[in-house]
Amino acid sequence: MLGPTGRSGESRPGRAWTAAGGTAILSRTMDIRPRASSRPRPGLLGLLAVAACACLAQPVPAQDEAAAWRRYNGWEVSAFAVEGVPADLGDELAAGLWLAGRPRFLRGAARPPFDAGSLVQDLRRTQLFLAARGYPAAAVRARLEPDDRARRVAVRLDIAPGRPVLVSAVRVSGWPEAVPAPAVADPRLTREGERFTDQGSERAMNHLAALLQDAGYARVKVERRLERVGPEAVAVEYVVTPGDPYVVTSVTIGGCSDDLLPVARRVLDVRPPVAYDRTLLADGAVDLRATQLFSRVELTTEPTGPGELALHASLANGRMRALSASVGTWSDNPWMVQAGWLHRNLFEGGRGLRVGGVYATHEQRFGAEVFRLGWLAPRAVTSLGGEWLREDEDAYRSNEYTARLLQSFRPRGRGLWQVGVSVSNVDVVTYSPDAEDLPEAQEWLLEFYVDRKWDWTDDVLYPTGGGYTKVALTWAPAAAFFGASYVQAQLDGAAYRGLGPLGLGAARLRLGWSQPLGENPDLLPNRRFYAGGYNTMRGYARRDLGPRDADGNPRGGQATVLGGAELRRRLVWIFDAAVFLDAGDVWRRPSDAALKFVRAAWGADLDVRTPLGPLRIGYAWNIGPVLPGEPDELWHFGIGYPW
Repeated sequence: MLGPTGRSGESRPGRAWTAAGGTAILSRTMDIRPRASSRPRPGLLGLLAVAACACLAQPVPAQDEAAAWRRYNGWEVSAFAVEGVPADLGDELAAGLWLAGRPRFLRGAARPPFDAGSLVQDLRRTQLFLAARGYPAAAVRARLEPDDRARRVAVRLDIAPGRPVLVSAVRVSGWPEAVPAPAVADPRLTREGERFTDQGSERAMNHLAALLQDAGYARVKVERRLERVGPEAVAVEYVVTPGDPYVVTSVTIGGCSDDLLPVARRVLDVRPPVAYDRTLLADGAVDLRATQLFSRVELTTEPTGPGELALHASLANGRMRALSASVGTWSDNPWMVQAGWLHRNLFEGGRGLRVGGVYATHEQRFGAEVFRLGWLAPRAVTSLGGEWLREDEDAYRSNEYTARLLQSFRPRGRGLWQVGVSVSNVDVVTYSPDAEDLPEAQEWLLEFYVDRKWDWTDDVLYPTGGGYTKVALTWAPAAAFFGASYVQAQLDGAAYRGLGPLGLGAARLRLGWSQPLGENPDLLPNRRFYAGGYNTMRGYARRDLGPRDADGNPRGGQATVLGGAELRRRLVWIFDAAVFLDAGDVWRRPSDAALKFVRAAWGADLDVRTPLGPLRIGYAWNIGPVLPGEPDELWHFGIGYPW
């Protein structure tokens, strides 16, 4: 195969680490080329392993045996079992067999009618599966138990896996001197003493290629060679042909409308000449798709000379208009109606308009904003808008008109910076008899705020690892005719971790602090902290945890602490279960805070997985005495996880 400069791909001299030698009997070549998204290629080593170990592998059923099975074609499969498979492979193997069927909620498995040809294919799949996972000598036999009267047949696969093939030595040759050698202990690489598997070897090849792509070797090739050193051991050598280090010397963008070309170039943010690395294309494609301006994003590279690449971005305009509407329930609002309209490029050049409204049990809002993509930074959104908000709570009613300027910056990943300023006209009518419940001046409010979120969760809807941290700061000064001044800070964090057979552990923490400024006795009611409900503390109804006024209505407070822990576990089909412990409280003033008095509740949830996130229904029991008038136990319903 010719390299980018027309030369054949010869192995270059370089460093080798971890010794092993001998003649290769099997090989696999992987030519890694830069693409818009990089995915591991499906492995084929299982086929090669079977071929290499043909003398040890058991044959598929003889023709006369398979012919005898045909008399049961069309019969009901009453049971299907796989016996003898290694414990760590059983579920994965069964999921790929045709006759195993698919699970049904509370009704067992839905299996297809028996077919002899399908059984033969399942036997072959099983052998290939085991060979690819380090058991090339596995013997697989099928046993049938027919019931002639009922025309039913039970199928069992008996597996004798044999001893696994282990990795006796690992060697990497041809590694360029300019790049640090991979760490031998890296879990993404093949390691001595582990079971040799197709997936593990493919993962190692992809990782080696990715390391060199990140160092500028855009046309790297990695060849895998195996040497049998015994019936149960193999030595692995990865031969690397790095090629030349590359520099992107030009960028061309086409396919989209002319007004979006400057936007695409700014969002792509590649300024030649720049050293090539693997993330250059991947990050650029993600950033362009995140604008939602393009229905097609394809980034490719083309060699233009020794060590030089041209980057081509092929785009197509996406659908700019979007209309949304929904009616239903949403966590702590018993009912809610939402509607919105969006045009992503109404004013061209990445400048759009968003209009929307909400009518719910406790709030009604309507707003509109204009926005511009990629103005101050490649991954930034600048928006200017206005909103009307009406809140109707037990302790107060408010009308608020707000004009807001917001600048969002998105670092790599799912993190977010937001800085903004807003001017609001606030009219609050309080039902509380407390004399100091409202600031002296409440009509006009000037607020500056900064939010920063670090998000490293592995999945937005169903996280199984990682976590997030968010810090929100707000300052409302007393200046000119602006009143109701205050300062506020809030810290939120969550973490997710797999706990093996127990399921998934999830934990959260929220700390909130605020302080009125000047002569104001308290914050506006709609700027205070509240707790109670699905998203905060499930042992209490919405906003019912914390201080109350003289009439017994929730009044909110200036400080809060909330914590929680959940153990989530898959059940069957689309159903999950969780047990949880929630704790926390709200205090009227920070000086009143006392952790020894926080409320706690435990409970259980049943979850239904949907494309929009989990639908959850649960029951909570309060631990210890509850506030007067509050139940000892409580049902709750929510959409999505509380954290």
